[in-house]
Amino acid sequence: MVWAVLLLTAVQLNAQEKDHAVIRNWDIRFSMSSPQNGTCKVVKEIQVLDEDGEAAALFLVNTDSFTSLSSFSGTISHGGKVISKLKKTDLVSQSLSSGLAEDEYAVYYVPSATYPYTVRYEYSVSYRKGVAHFPVFMPVDEERVSVDQARYEISVPSGTAIQYYAPYSDPEVSHAGGHDLYTWQVGHLPGFVAEHQMPSPLEFLPFVLAAPCDFTYGGSSGSQRTWQDVARWHYDLQKGSDDLPEDFRAKVREMTAGCTTTQEKVRVIYRYLRDNTRYVSIQYGLGGYKPFPASTVVKTGFGDCKALVNFMRAMLAEAGVPSDYLILNTDRADFFPGFSSFGQMNHVMLAVPVPEQADTLWIECTNPKYPLGYRHSSIAGHQVVMVREGDGGMIRVPAYPDSLRRTSVQMRIHLHADGSASMTACKDLFLSDAEPYIGFEARKPEEQARSLTAAMVFHPEHVRVTGIRDNFSSAGTADFVPRISIDYTMDTGSYAQVSSNRLFVPFNPVAQAMTFQRSERKYDLVVRSGYAREDVIRTELPEGFRLESLPAPVDLTEEWADFHAFSSVDGQVLTTVVRYVFKPCRLPKERYTDFRDFARKINRAMDTRIVLVRE
Repeated sequence: MVWAVLLLTAVQLNAQEKDHAVIRNWDIRFSMSSPQNGTCKVVKEIQVLDEDGEAAALFLVNTDSFTSLSSFSGTISHGGKVISKLKKTDLVSQSLSSGLAEDEYAVYYVPSATYPYTVRYEYSVSYRKGVAHFPVFMPVDEERVSVDQARYEISVPSGTAIQYYAPYSDPEVSHAGGHDLYTWQVGHLPGFVAEHQMPSPLEFLPFVLAAPCDFTYGGSSGSQRTWQDVARWHYDLQKGSDDLPEDFRAKVREMTAGCTTTQEKVRVIYRYLRDNTRYVSIQYGLGGYKPFPASTVVKTGFGDCKALVNFMRAMLAEAGVPSDYLILNTDRADFFPGFSSFGQMNHVMLAVPVPEQADTLWIECTNPKYPLGYRHSSIAGHQVVMVREGDGGMIRVPAYPDSLRRTSVQMRIHLHADGSASMTACKDLFLSDAEPYIGFEARKPEEQARSLTAAMVFHPEHVRVTGIRDNFSSAGTADFVPRISIDYTMDTGSYAQVSSNRLFVPFNPVAQAMTFQRSERKYDLVVRSGYAREDVIRTELPEGFRLESLPAPVDLTEEWADFHAFSSVDGQVLTTVVRYVFKPCRLPKERYTDFRDFARKINRAMDTRIVLVRE
């Protein structure tokens, strides 16, 4: 969980920024004594300079039936003097599975003292029943936290094959006492701060991922030299977990008795999953890698991603529909090259071949509110490992074309002479733009109103949703793209500014300003996914008013985007059209001034006013 957060942290190098904390020393030494046992000894010393540096000094270790915190001590110092000594009884232990599964706990301590203060931790974590991967080493893991020095050592019995992914540097390899030692050292690293639309921090942050090539884990032996090996181990791990009670088997057969195609069977079973189960983040069996039995989900009605996928797969099998269990990482589309450790996974899903369509349904079981077969933004285009007997291995979930990702707003405005207005609107959202609106009809009216009116240039009143339409009933086809259309109405007493005999009308009341940074750019600008938007605003002019001036049309074309905006009047109807398309690109940091100028031009265009004058 902590590692996933670190991977998502958007940071930039900026030595001029004030540090919130400094890691004076961080020494991690992992020693594997056998395939079943190991010990990780850690010394960490952090100087906290202000309130924003507190997170860097947090002590946190996750434990379960495979790991335990075997020793702990620490000190808090201020002004060079120790003001507090820490012991194991000072730590707080909190269950991560609400007592529903195995003994997985977060063990933590939150220090506090007058700034600046220094915290020093010394502790050991014992590994038992198997070592499948080594601790992650990532010395820079908080914004504006610098590092003086950090060291990571892995010790394994001589001849033990390991694999690692360490793009920052190669290890120093040595031998001592019948063990092979792999050591990475990092010198001074300055603090980092966030930057808008930057590359993945894994491009420049030093880190090490490592794992034994062959392992024993919870009594189960396996290999992770290749993704085929990983698939084979997971397949063997799942044997026997798809058993269903006989009465429930009969229920599945009854539910699907009238279905004539694979797709119909999948749809019926997916609907059952949606209506009768819920996702609960729990870990069970073999450190969270083995799903608990499908019969348990029948009994309890809940499960984590593994359990729900396994349950769905068991129901499909009973209906005569084969399916494949997939493991993946939802945060990164690509696995680390040359590193086939299953420890980098954080999710599972299901793939169902549909012979009559010569296609595959990719099914998300954790959130069955997603339309059946929709490849949502956390899985589309991602590499996955197919867990299948004999021929499992790495494949890729198909991505959607960027051209399908778009939003359209159609608005009709009845403007009054006092600047007030009443409006009807329709918002169309496609592909991942539609994802935040799945389940929209079930939200409270005030939540719906906030979602539809965010960033408007006037104060909306009496917002009312009058219709919601979607195409989810057609989900599961090869060419399915989710679409949601929302009709709504609203009023406002402050749509146009009134000055003497003129009305100043907003060019585009639903415009969203482009975000950009004014400071010097430190990293390239990355637009990861393309998207498009079109706003069409038709305003009925109040009686007795005519158009005095229109803003000039704006046409901008750059390698990363196209933008077009214009207005026209036909009788008493004023029409404004705004269209823009952003394209995936990586813009060198030296060209960020071009991007900033582009954004400023768009924001200026959106901030203009159309002037009406009383006749």
